[in-house]
Amino acid sequence: MPEDANTKPVEPETQDAEGETQDAAPEPETFDREYVEKLRKEAASYRTKLREREEAEKAAAEAKRQAEMSADERAKEAERKAEKALADAEARVTAAERRAALAGKVQSPERVMRLMDDPEPYFPDGQPDFEKILADFPEYAPKTGPASVTPGNATETREAIRGPQDFRGKTAAEINAYLEKHHDFTP
Repeated sequence: MPEDANTKPVEPETQDAEGETQDAAPEPETFDREYVEKLRKEAASYRTKLREREEAEKAAAEAKRQAEMSADERAKEAERKAEKALADAEARVTAAERRAALAGKVQSPERVMRLMDDPEPYFPDGQPDFEKILADFPEYAPKTGPASVTPGNATETREAIRGPQDFRGKTAAEINAYLEKHHDFTP
């Protein structure tokens, strides 16, 4: 019998040490690349046809449902959809207004809004309650920078330290004194 690419040869039986006959371990079946690619394309076409058929069935079911509805029912459904869209739009506007109110008052308004399970208690009368917000989310409190420098005031100008280079040549006591004065730091 001639072999083709899709058949495997039959393995002869072997004998073990006790003389019993055993089948040799079967080799896995292999197929050539062209045949496998043909099968994959065929399976993909069936999946595509199935997906198209399911979509057509859904569309037909919706069309049937719409046809069975009275004009009043269709109008009520359209009104419900419009009300839902309006409510969604109002919620987005409210969220944007709240983020804008938080801007500059907290470090990351977007993140704070996402962390709030229910933002209503944080916005009584539509205005943010910053004490409650910062009590619940202290990590988003605004960072305080170095003391402001009034132009022309030599004492303040001399004490305004802007970076590590300004600490060079200072003693530990001078650095600690500056930090205590400007950053609520205690060594």
